[in-house]
Amino acid sequence: MSDGGCDESHWIVMKYGGSSVATVDAWQTIAHVVTQRVAAGHSVMLVCSAVKSATNMLHEMVHAARTGKETTRHLCRFESLHRQLADELGLCFEDVLGMELKELEQSLKQLTAQPCESDLAPRIMATGEFCSTKLGYGFLQGQLEEVAWLDARDILRVRETDASPHHGLAVECDYQRDNQLIANLSALAPVVMTQGYIAGDVDGTTRLLGRGGSDTSAAYLAAKLGAACLEIWTDVPGVFTANPNWVHDARLIRHLSYQEAESMARLGTKVLHPRSLEPVRKAQIPLHIRWTEQPQLQGTLIDGDPTTRTSATEIRSVAAREDMLLFRSKPEEQIGSWITKLDAAMGHPVQWESVNYCEGGLRATLDPQLHALEKWDTRQRMDRANDLDHVVLLDDVTSVSLVGKGLDRLYHEIGPALSVFGTERVHHVDHHCDGTRLTWVVDGHDTEELVRGLHRILLETAGETASLGPSWRELKTTADYGVAV
Repeated sequence: MSDGGCDESHWIVMKYGGSSVATVDAWQTIAHVVTQRVAAGHSVMLVCSAVKSATNMLHEMVHAARTGKETTRHLCRFESLHRQLADELGLCFEDVLGMELKELEQSLKQLTAQPCESDLAPRIMATGEFCSTKLGYGFLQGQLEEVAWLDARDILRVRETDASPHHGLAVECDYQRDNQLIANLSALAPVVMTQGYIAGDVDGTTRLLGRGGSDTSAAYLAAKLGAACLEIWTDVPGVFTANPNWVHDARLIRHLSYQEAESMARLGTKVLHPRSLEPVRKAQIPLHIRWTEQPQLQGTLIDGDPTTRTSATEIRSVAAREDMLLFRSKPEEQIGSWITKLDAAMGHPVQWESVNYCEGGLRATLDPQLHALEKWDTRQRMDRANDLDHVVLLDDVTSVSLVGKGLDRLYHEIGPALSVFGTERVHHVDHHCDGTRLTWVVDGHDTEELVRGLHRILLETAGETASLGPSWRELKTTADYGVAV
């Protein structure tokens, strides 16, 4: 194995998130790690997100422009954020990003004049990634012997079967191994930098992979390059038994299977985007989550090797998703026809998180972020659907889930923990048939307390083991921790 924990091979894809590209210290860390990988004989594809907070600023700009409000304040904040980083990196802001800012200002004026123009919003939202990679490229040119910059729209293409029902804001791309791309990039430079979150239509029009889509970009490119591994560099060391920002005693999970990681991501583990697992699973590419702040630490390894654990029953984590949508209907409705009507109201088939028949009627839950859906737009669509006037939409519910295996044989352990729900209204319970996840849908209040309570009762007694590492509290205070995965 190389220093990066990947098998010796030609390409490694390294994705850096918003907080990992936001400071000069972070970029110095990137330069150091990339130098190590190149010295070990690898070629490196760097996939970078927008600087932390930049995408939110752009989202606010798009909303302001479409509603006829002024965008100057948001534009100034965006410029200030990147001007400060440019100064830290020793770069001239006007030389590197002057044209990007002019194009952004012009696009906002066009969107204000044409609020329904669907191609403008993706181009505006992509500005953050173009700015971060151009700044990073300028800095790395002085740190590395050879580095190239590529426009992601030239190497990630939207699937021809993708009808882009979200106006180009949550598309999917082809990710079959591409030998021509491998040859082209290998001849270009040992280090190639591109943007996450962004793809192109056949005509090069900007399309987006959805919020948090940089993980998915990196996974697509890893599969296309037949990479030795994919490294996701972020602001935590890996996947934990609960959100470490909520539960400081949550423990690092050292090893996960692809299936476990997919379940956790879909149920609310924020370290990974749910769509990023399928490409690496199908290509059997190991995925390693690493901590930018402490690059020497080993994080979470995700692969197809299930041999590290033998227990048939195990609770692995507590996950939660806030701001979910819950649809309720009368009991005499047929599930199939009801979902068909809901899909029609959404404008396209969506991936429903759960569909259940409960006492009092049907229940269906949906994660709007996975489908680039705005709550106000969803409510308007429901109001316009004449055949759904009996459906109640709740747009502020939370799903709280246990993830593991053999959960149907652990009810004797799980039962006492249900006291944490207290007087919370539980809309429905979803138990997956394979015993790998158990979900409660509740009103969207005190989510953190529910997660803390479940974790305290079910997982906090576990100490450090072969599969569980230190707690987040311990990691934050012990900088020299390092155990090979």
